[in-house]
Amino acid sequence: MNKWIIALLIFSLAVNVAVVGTLVYYWTQTKGAQTARFSPPPLPERPRFKRGPNLSPEQRQKIRQLRQEYFATVREIRRTIGTYHEELMDMLASDSFSRDSLQVVVEKIARKQMELEQLTVAHLLDLRKNMDREQWQQFVKRLRREKSFFLDKRRPGRKINRDNMKPLYLNKGGK
Repeated sequence: MNKWIIALLIFSLAVNVAVVGTLVYYWTQTKGAQTARFSPPPLPERPRFKRGPNLSPEQRQKIRQLRQEYFATVREIRRTIGTYHEELMDMLASDSFSRDSLQVVVEKIARKQMELEQLTVAHLLDLRKNMDREQWQQFVKRLRREKSFFLDKRRPGRKINRDNMKPLYLNKGGK
């Protein structure tokens, strides 16, 4: 009888150690995911173009420099927008919040998004200064293909009324 009790205790101890080890493993694996900061969702995969505007080495160098500066600023603005989104979600998750404080955060997000759009337009104008007419036309054609890719692929099957850029189901009459 004593041997059975000892065997049962050893088995129980082994099961407890296994459970604790499993819990510790999963806790350490998910701890990083729980503390991760909010960031905007990744963009869909961009189409790869076989050929772009034929640029001289000097043009390529200048455009590469402009793009590096632009994307560094864009990254910073997107981080800020992500922080504002996180702040908004924290406010919504709290028990008490005011609509006015939510509106302030939404306006901060809108201002940063507008800043991002203005920065993009300024960047495109800088790029245009460094290209001749034919190169610029090829580049614009490429941008239009890329933009239509994003509009069509984000939500397949969703029809957009291009007059006021609202989904058709939000327009009265559905046309």
